[in-house]
Amino acid sequence: MVEDARFQDTGLQDWAAGSILIVGTDGLRETMNSQGEMFGRERLRDLIRRNAGESAEGIQTAVIESLHGFRGEVPRKTISR
Repeated sequence: MVEDARFQDTGLQDWAAGSILIVGTDGLRETMNSQGEMFGRERLRDLIRRNAGESAEGIQTAVIESLHGFRGEVPRKTISR
C-alpha cells in the first residue's frame, strides 16, 4: 500500500499452541460510544480473554456484537477521500 513503508521483521516461533492472534484496523480500538469513550485496547483484550475458548468464528462474532453494543446508536465514522 505504501511503497517506501518500513516494517520490523519478527518471528512467532515462541507462540504456544492455542494462542490467539487478532488482526484488525485501528477502528476496532477507536470505536466510540455516545459518551465519546473509545472501545480501547484493554476492553478488546478482556473480550478476547473471556472468549478464548471459542472458535475463531465465535471470537469474531463476540467482537462484532460487543462493538455494536458499545457504540449503540452512534453512527460509524467514514473517511472521505
